[in-house]
Amino acid sequence: MKRPKRARPGFDGPRARPIRSVDGCKHATRTGRGGDGIAFRVTEVFVGESESFEGALKRFNKRVQADGILSEARRAEYYEKPSVRRKKKEAARLRKLRKAMRAQVRRR
Repeated sequence: MKRPKRARPGFDGPRARPIRSVDGCKHATRTGRGGDGIAFRVTEVFVGESESFEGALKRFNKRVQADGILSEARRAEYYEKPSVRRKKKEAARLRKLRKAMRAQVRRR
């Protein structure tokens, strides 16, 4: 049986091209694969000529938060069994339900 061909070094595949956001923001997200086969996403923020570094950093942090890159990295830090994943999902659903019930009681 033949082994499948491995990807060329440095070739990230067709999904590695920068993607412009639909809303026209000067931001691009790139998806690719690292050397160890782990998928990664790169968020870029383009700094304007009259923009301060602090302002650009703030925009970058907001973009990273919106893309969910850090939360995804924390989630994928270690393997989680499907049963544990289901239990966490159910616990989150119940938390949201309880929060909605509390908010509804306060409105009355």
